[in-house]
Amino acid sequence: MKKKLFTIILAFVMMTSFIVEVYAEEAQDNYGVEPFYTNTSLVTANLRLSGATAICNAQNVMTKNKKSKITMTLQKSSDKSTYSKVKAWSQESTGTGNKTLEKRNAITKGYYYRLRVVVRIYSGTEVIEKITKYSTVKYY
Repeated sequence: MKKKLFTIILAFVMMTSFIVEVYAEEAQDNYGVEPFYTNTSLVTANLRLSGATAICNAQNVMTKNKKSKITMTLQKSSDKSTYSKVKAWSQESTGTGNKTLEKRNAITKGYYYRLRVVVRIYSGTEVIEKITKYSTVKYY
């Protein structure tokens, strides 16, 4: 009886520790752990403000020789909950290596700004990977 109870308790402890480990790994994704991508090693969205100008930068480092498209959208909000499009730019490229898109746009005082970057990777005409990143929010 004691041996059976010990086995049940041990199984419960092992199952509980596994659940806690999985939960901890999922929680880390929100704190800087990057997900694994198949065709790219890095996607970034960076926004800098210089006076009344937003300097928008997107980067995609391709590891496979495929077609990719960067779409970069400057967004603004008055309350940091609902964002609207200010301006959008796109760039297509093929091959491996560093793909960057940098643009500048005039901005208006009294708003929160962020940059949304979407990278689509294609096999033929089919999107096989889609990655979305946001910059930090800046106020002007």
